[in-house]
Amino acid sequence: MKSKYFQSYLGFDDLTNEDYNLYFFDIKKGKALQQLLLETGQTLQDDQQLFKFWAKELLYAFKDITYRSTYTIKGDITLRNMYISDLGIKVYLKKIKFGELRDENLEFHLAFEAKILNNYAKILIEMLSGETEDRITSIDDLLQQLQVDPELKAILYECLHA
Repeated sequence: MKSKYFQSYLGFDDLTNEDYNLYFFDIKKGKALQQLLLETGQTLQDDQQLFKFWAKELLYAFKDITYRSTYTIKGDITLRNMYISDLGIKVYLKKIKFGELRDENLEFHLAFEAKILNNYAKILIEMLSGETEDRITSIDDLLQQLQVDPELKAILYECLHA
């Protein structure tokens, strides 16, 4: 998948060693956003430009997964998979486990979109609340407690229940 939000595949070498194939990817350096937030002990506010920028970039990354990838995702994409580099202006996803080829039928595509929207909402809620996914007992209760713009809260609710 060609996207600025993922490592690029550069090629492979199957001639050097008859027992192994070597695959080459570009190296993207950065830090997991979950780790950054835990180290600083801060959360983001819904009216901060940085939150808006990262939320938009994450949405574009999820769009690329949905419409450019031909594989399923094993498990969930979480804040641990969101990496930040270049003083916060580059966002990319890393350490995602891909599964089998995706089915082409409409029901499967809609289910895949629903899963991606659910992951998106959970990441944004974690960015705003500071609660890590393993400590969240009820995502709906946490959403109700968040002090954010009502429109954003409604969007997050719809994404969680897509």
